[in-house]
Amino acid sequence: VDRYGYVRKALHGMRMLSAEEVQAVYGKQRCRVDLREPRWSFLNTLFSVASGCFFAQLVERTDASSLGDVASPLTSDYRELSRIVESAVSEAHVEGTLKKQILANPEKYVELDSEAALVLLDQKLAGKRLVLITNNDWDYTRKMMSYAY
Repeated sequence: VDRYGYVRKALHGMRMLSAEEVQAVYGKQRCRVDLREPRWSFLNTLFSVASGCFFAQLVERTDASSLGDVASPLTSDYRELSRIVESAVSEAHVEGTLKKQILANPEKYVELDSEAALVLLDQKLAGKRLVLITNNDWDYTRKMMSYAY
């Protein structure tokens, strides 16, 4: 949605809609955007972008199952699908199941960068002060940093 309230780009699942499809769905009508409404979700962190991609992929799967291409127990109600994704992601994040799985087998989930340590060392040798800022707990951060470095 642009600053005037017109829809310029849209996706359905993982597929970008053509200009003609956007026009057919939204026409020349203005889209009233009130970001306080629950129908809007912010995708402004890597974590939320991952949730958005998960939702888009489930939309693809749901659409395929409704066409008979794939057997799926998923609902075809996109609002309900969004609620399911939000609940699943929250459960994995809040209960720590995802972190436990990563810590149990980091080589499966973490791609090590041999250059990263050298870059940090160069910065330190150049007199720069380094700090790690994260929203993860200390135990997880310490274990991940120990694995990576």
